[in-house]
Amino acid sequence: MTQAERITALEVQVKHLVDELHQTNKNLNDLLALRNKGAGVFWIVTTIFGASLVSGLHALTLWLKG
Repeated sequence: MTQAERITALEVQVKHLVDELHQTNKNLNDLLALRNKGAGVFWIVTTIFGASLVSGLHALTLWLKG
C-alpha cells in the first residue's frame, strides 16, 4: 500500500467517524428536546394539580367553619 493510498484510506475513515459523530449529536439533541417537552408538561400538570388541591382545601376549611 502506497503512502497516497494510506492517506486516502485514513481520510475515508475520518469522514465516516465525523459523519457518525454528527448523527450522534443530532440524536442527543432530539432526546434533549423530548426531555424538555416532557418536563414542561410535568410542570403544567403539577401546577394545575397543586392549584386544585389548594382550592379544595380552602373550600373545605370554609365549609367546616360554616
